[in-house]
Amino acid sequence: MASWYDFAVAIGDLGQQSGLLKRAAEVQPISSSEYPTPAKRPSYSLLDCSLSHKLLDLAPKHWRLALHQVMLAIKENQKP
Repeated sequence: MASWYDFAVAIGDLGQQSGLLKRAAEVQPISSSEYPTPAKRPSYSLLDCSLSHKLLDLAPKHWRLALHQVMLAIKENQKP
């Protein structure tokens, strides 16, 4: 489980490790109430992928590992 803040920080960390970024951006955490949006959103919600994993016979991956794999794929497909 990760917040949007955790996800943004991980993008910076893994982006630097993979060589996609020279440096990570500074990310400031804020509460949901500090982020204005016209849509009403629940204060706490999770995406449940268990049925998709079951139907597709896939083992779940930790989100950080999956993000790292996506970044490596992006790096491999970059043109020099």
